[in-house]
This record gives sequence, structure tokens and C-alpha cells, in this order.
Amino acid sequence: STCADSTACIGRRRAFATWIEDDLVFDPNAGRNVSVGPSRRYGGMVALLFTLARKLDAQASVTYAQAHLTETGAPAFELGSGPQLPYVPRLAGRVDVAYHDTLRVRDESLGVSAGFGGTFLGKKPLPYGQLSPRTTVVDVGGELRYRFVAVELLVENLFDARYHAYD
Repeated sequence: STCADSTACIGRRRAFATWIEDDLVFDPNAGRNVSVGPSRRYGGMVALLFTLARKLDAQASVTYAQAHLTETGAPAFELGSGPQLPYVPRLAGRVDVAYHDTLRVRDESLGVSAGFGGTFLGKKPLPYGQLSPRTTVVDVGGELRYRFVAVELLVENLFDARYHAYD
């Protein structure tokens, strides 16, 4: 939908529930995914998109999820019964903001872009009843363009968060 002239706002929300007949989970002892039997997952997500004057774009999303092994004989809609599945974060979020503009410098066009991205992963159940720490990863970047030349600086994981995808 349009919030005002040259501004757009879009929001979405979803809820979900899944029943999996034969789920797979990574087993650290076996070093691979192994069958754990039936499981149930449920949760929801909210996503927002905002655009201003074709210069600023922002997007944010948050997902809440629960995943449990299904105990034998448990009623179909007791979604939260049974032990939690490992490695499924309860809360995950992402924010991205990008700015693009063209500046005039002595009658020449100079393109300018900057961006920020952040990911948050809440605690995840781990094998043996443990919980992982929360993780926040921040990425930033910027670019200057003059005619056919561009200079870009990108920094991933700005604060060097311990996060397996970056190890």
C-alpha cells in the first residue's frame, strides 16, 4: 500500500503449523542428519517493507518458531508437546536498509549508496538439553560511482560475532 506520495509501506504476517512424518536432525556423534521420527512445528512471522522517494528502502522481518518431536499417541493439535528439536531458533529477525542517491558535484553526477543489514538469532535448543547463545551479525557497505568507475566497501560480520556461517 502507499503511505503517502512517493512512499510505500507493505506489511505481511503469516502463521504456520506443520506435521512431519519422518524428520531429520543433525547428529553430532554420527556427523550427519539422522531420522528422528515425527515432529511438529508451529509459529508465525511478520515482515515490513518501506520505500521512500526511490532513495531509501528498508525491510524487516521477525519469525517465531517452535519445533517438537511428536510423542507416541499425542493428539494431533498438541503442537508443543514432546521434546524440542535441536537447532531450530525460537526467534529470528533480519533488518536491511539501503540508501541510493545521485549527487551533483561541479556539474558531474556522483552516485552514492550505503547499506546496513543485521541478523538476530535467538537461543536454539542443542543436543543434551543445552541452549546456544544468541547471535547478532551486522553487515555494512557503501559505494561511490563516477561515470564507469565504482569504489565499494563491504564489511560482513562487522563485530566479529561467533556464528558458524562465518567460521
